[in-house]
Amino acid sequence: MKCEEAEIGISMYIDRALRDTDVPQLFQHLAQCATCRSFLGMMLDLRREIASTLDPEPSRSLDRRILTLRARRAGIGSGITSALRTLWIHRLAVPLPAAAMLALVLLTVSVVSYSLWSKASSEPQKPEVIYMLRMPAVEVQAVPQAATPSH
Repeated sequence: MKCEEAEIGISMYIDRALRDTDVPQLFQHLAQCATCRSFLGMMLDLRREIASTLDPEPSRSLDRRILTLRARRAGIGSGITSALRTLWIHRLAVPLPAAAMLALVLLTVSVVSYSLWSKASSEPQKPEVIYMLRMPAVEVQAVPQAATPSH
């Protein structure tokens, strides 16, 4: 195995993408090559460093600079109107209409349900009438009929 192949194999091994059949060949090369062992150590250290760092939080000034740069490239201009336009385009374009639609739906549902509830509560309630009939108990007995002659 050449060192270039070993470096690719090391990267794949660290990412757990190296086939099991290629692992012994890689370790055989690592046992013989100090350069590739050093490369393996550097890759493991790099992976440890990347895993230990947190995602940096961009500052608000960077956010503003990026938005104004984008506005300048689009030819929007500068000043208060540019800032408002940028704010509208990037911050409120979707959430504000969605919130307005949600408020309209909630208002409609509230009005309809209140009108149905008030209509139902304003109508006089008729008492529910249940009729019960009592019938005397009758005992029925089956009487066998005499056999009739057939013609």
